Amino acid sequence: MIELKTKRLVLRDLMLEDANAIAERIAPLQVSRYLAMVPHPYNLPDAEAFLTHVVKEQANNPRAGYEIAITKKNDCIA
Repeated sequence: MIELKTKRLVLRDLMLEDANAIAERIAPLQVSRYLAMVPHPYNLPDAEAFLTHVVKEQANNPRAGYEIAITKKNDCIA
């Protein structure tokens, strides 16, 4: 697992537990309309499917890609 820390932020691998935060932040049309591969409406099952794929790829093929979470220290996804 990758984890980089600064004074305010943590960059880390995505986890299945990030699903609610991702779904909440991508759901608004003002966000999803600028993302080429994101359906609208974007909901929790979409986020869970995405994260399941990412976590599986991280395990099977480490560092072939870099899908990471940027969080504030002691917070969920920022």
